[in-house]
Amino acid sequence: MLKITNLEFSVLKNTKLEKKILNGLDLTVKAGEFLVIIGGNGAGKSTLFNILSGFCFSDNGGIYLEADDITTLEQNKRSKLVSIVMQDPKVSSMENMTILENMALAFCRSKKRSLRPFNNFKRRELFKQNLSQLNMGLENRLDELVSNLSGGQRQALSLCMALLGEARLLLLDEICAALDPNMSELVMNLAYSIAKKKNLSTIMITHNMEHALRFADRLLVLNAGKVTKEFSKQELLSIKPLELARYTIQK
Repeated sequence: MLKITNLEFSVLKNTKLEKKILNGLDLTVKAGEFLVIIGGNGAGKSTLFNILSGFCFSDNGGIYLEADDITTLEQNKRSKLVSIVMQDPKVSSMENMTILENMALAFCRSKKRSLRPFNNFKRRELFKQNLSQLNMGLENRLDELVSNLSGGQRQALSLCMALLGEARLLLLDEICAALDPNMSELVMNLAYSIAKKKNLSTIMITHNMEHALRFADRLLVLNAGKVTKEFSKQELLSIKPLELARYTIQK
C-alpha cells in the first residue's frame, strides 16, 4: 500500500516567481488497486510522479510504501520498490542494445554489482518467461536489437522490464500516448492484467478518458496540486468520456 501525506512542492522557491505545484496532497493506494489520475496541464501530475520515483524530493510531507518511509530514499535504492513506464518507449529502453541486454539492465537495476555474467541460461529462461506473457514472440528474439521493434512492441518491452524486479508500486505515465489505437489497447490490457496479477499498487496518468473510465478502480481529479474530485468504480460506470474530460479544465 502507498500512503502520501501532506505532500508539498514548489518551483522557483524564495523568489517572486515562486509557485506551489503540490499543495498538501494526501493520497492512499491499496495493494492491487489501479488508480487513475487525470488533470489539466500544470495540475501537478508529472511532479507527483517525479517525486514518487525519486527524480526529485518534496518540500514537505511523507511517502510510505507499506512499512517503509521512502520520502528521502535515494533514487538508486528506490528503484527496487518503484517502477515507472514513461510515455515515450525510447526513454525506457536502449535501441542500440539487444532485448536480452535491455532485460539484463532492468534485472540488475536494484541489485549489487558483481562479476557474474548477465547472459546465462537461468537468466535467459527468466527473461523468456516474462516476455512470453506479452504474446508478441519477443521471447524468441532475445538477441535482436531493440531498434528493430515497433513502437508498441518497445512499449510492451518497457512494461515487462519495469515489472521484472520486486517493485511494489507501478507508475504509468501516459504509456499509450505515442501508440496507434490497436497497439494502445493491447498495451493497456497488458499493463492492467500484469499489475493485477502481481497485486501492485498502480497509479496511471492519462489524457485518454476512455481508458480512464474502463480501467480505473478509482479515479482522482488533480487541480492546482490538490485532489478536487474522486470517483469510485461504481460512479465511473455512469459517466461519459466527454463529461469526464471537463474535469481536466484548470480553474
